[in-house]
Amino acid sequence: MKIKQTQIFVFLFASLILGGAFITFLPFRSQQSNDNKLDTLNLSTVKTIDYSEWAVLTAKGVGPSGNVHWQFSGSNNYVGIILLVMDSENYAIFQNLEIPDTVYMESDGTYYIDNGDFSPPQTATWYFLFINIDNDEQSTTLTYSLTCTGCSSGGGGPNIVLIIGIVVGIIAAAAIGGFLVYKYKIKPGREPPITPEKGPETAVIKKEPIDYTKIVDGVKNVFEVSGNRIDLEMLRDIVPMDKAEFNNKVLDLVKQYGFKIELEVLHVSDEKRDDFINALINALRE
Repeated sequence: MKIKQTQIFVFLFASLILGGAFITFLPFRSQQSNDNKLDTLNLSTVKTIDYSEWAVLTAKGVGPSGNVHWQFSGSNNYVGIILLVMDSENYAIFQNLEIPDTVYMESDGTYYIDNGDFSPPQTATWYFLFINIDNDEQSTTLTYSLTCTGCSSGGGGPNIVLIIGIVVGIIAAAAIGGFLVYKYKIKPGREPPITPEKGPETAVIKKEPIDYTKIVDGVKNVFEVSGNRIDLEMLRDIVPMDKAEFNNKVLDLVKQYGFKIELEVLHVSDEKRDDFINALINALRE
């Protein structure tokens, strides 16, 4: 029996449709069955945290239907720990030494041993920051952990159903493509159209202007978080100034305002802090 080209095309087209449905429907059904489960993950670690440092644990993909139980215990009962919780967007802001838009304070630094529960207001990746900015300026060895109900495991084996569906779709698409090439192949002697080549494009590099307001806010934020004691290396990273020029200017201002430097840590007073910041920014403008 002779099979017509039209029948072959119909068969291959139907195969493509079925392959697409296989890709879309079965993984969705598999995901539906997993959505009704709440995984429980336990995260625990121990770390020595010096003054002005922090440790972080992450709870991924947990939302209002889940819960995160946190706890910590420090070896130094003179060092209270602050626990802040924020989502990915606000954690990125915090890492840039800026003030995040939304932060949840779970422990206010009064205790060196504490525990509690955090109920996420929306589904996100949540960062738990255990911060040592205690006034005693001492180190502590902190044991801290999260027990997360409803977190994403962030792993799992390969989705066999999805792989099979993709293979079926690729085979069907390749078969149809081969059929169309065979039916509408280019006749001998016909040359493909010539596309004119474009010349090389010259990249235009624009020098970004310095955002002085952002620098001022960043410096103030570091002072507020550090309690008017700031690591000079951290301050140097915020102020875009040559290292030698920065060191000379800071030394001049320390003498001018009567501040002091101990072990690369700058100590300032509340009364003259803003004057110091303004003088530093004015030196940057020059």
